[in-house]
Amino acid sequence: MRPPACVFVCVCVCVRRARIWPIERVERAGRLTLLCTSIVGMASTLLIMGVYFWEKDRGRDPPDLALPATMVYMLSFAIGLGPIPW
Repeated sequence: MRPPACVFVCVCVCVRRARIWPIERVERAGRLTLLCTSIVGMASTLLIMGVYFWEKDRGRDPPDLALPATMVYMLSFAIGLGPIPW
């Protein structure tokens, strides 16, 4: 399997599992806890992405944080704001 396809499959498996986990444990962990965790994770990764693109726009060579930040953003959305109705 080529590397892009392998990354795609890994991300799909992780996100699918991350969407099932809160549905199974929403009563034990609590909606508010999962939603707050999700929002904090999403906000922090958006901040990282903003710094990454700001540094890239200024001509500097930022560390490769775009892909991990995107994956953490997707996982954060999948554990809280995605499957849990407001």
